[in-house]
Amino acid sequence: MSILNGLPVNFIFSEDAVREIERMRALLKAGSASSADVLSVGWGFFKPKGFPDFEAPALGFYGDADRESLAGGIEIVSGIEVFFFILKEHHSKFAGKVLDFSAERMFFLREP
Repeated sequence: MSILNGLPVNFIFSEDAVREIERMRALLKAGSASSADVLSVGWGFFKPKGFPDFEAPALGFYGDADRESLAGGIEIVSGIEVFFFILKEHHSKFAGKVLDFSAERMFFLREP
């Protein structure tokens, strides 16, 4: 549940998204001291240089040292511990959707 507004997770992950999340987690663990412990999902505003701005799901990881501060906000979604870092005005973007992944689109939301 989002500590920001008490908003629960309202989406699921596709199998492709789960595979990519676990691939990212393994890369982070192999390349740094980070534990990549709890997945964070939010709504991102991206401004890539030389490309149009866009909005999309944004994913990252909290380390093991952050777990205590996230207490009460971690939920299990498709077998993955998730901290849903979302504002009320973006919560509906995820409602009933599948968070999916493809090499072409990266992480995106789609209908079930």
